[in-house]
Amino acid sequence: NYGTVSDSLASGWTADDVYASLLKALKPYGIVAGNKPTFTTEAGQRGYILYGMVHAYLSTLAATQNCDWYIEDGKLNFVPKKDTLPGEVPVLTSASGLLGVPEQTVDGISFTCLLNPAIRAGRKIQIDNASIASAQLNASAYLGTDVPFFAGTDKDGFYKAMCVTHSGDTRGDDWTTTGICIAVDGTAPIGGPTLDAVPDGN
Repeated sequence: NYGTVSDSLASGWTADDVYASLLKALKPYGIVAGNKPTFTTEAGQRGYILYGMVHAYLSTLAATQNCDWYIEDGKLNFVPKKDTLPGEVPVLTSASGLLGVPEQTVDGISFTCLLNPAIRAGRKIQIDNASIASAQLNASAYLGTDVPFFAGTDKDGFYKAMCVTHSGDTRGDDWTTTGICIAVDGTAPIGGPTLDAVPDGN
């Protein structure tokens, strides 16, 4: 929210140079490098001045690399929009802690399970599509207006967790993980918290 950058890059700079400059600007806040895919190597023909808010330049850099970015546990992460963080894929079923029925919404597929720290923003998870409650619409109720757009499902049941909240209280009954995910190969939502929210709340 408060990080600023003031730097200049000579002609021939690459996306990695911009990333390094922004990461340096975040160092005073204790932010270090996290997940980062291989960036394009196209060189800038002219010098590049970075002067302003770091978050604005991070968003620009992420857009040019077709990535989402976020800061989690003091690490700056870039995750390709069509990819997920590396690691084991949690499978959500009633036997592995899934609570209730996942629901298809305009924001994505919402789910609740017993607290599972392996589920994090950007991580791939698997849900049996047969257990997802599909959104039901009465089309006649929307005559003359736009019918609400619902995020699609993945044909193989693989989803990318976008917004994750862990709730646990050793003195209470709340011990759950809730989240919203989008299909890895399906139709993504056009708006909502999966696109704007700060991920992985605690």
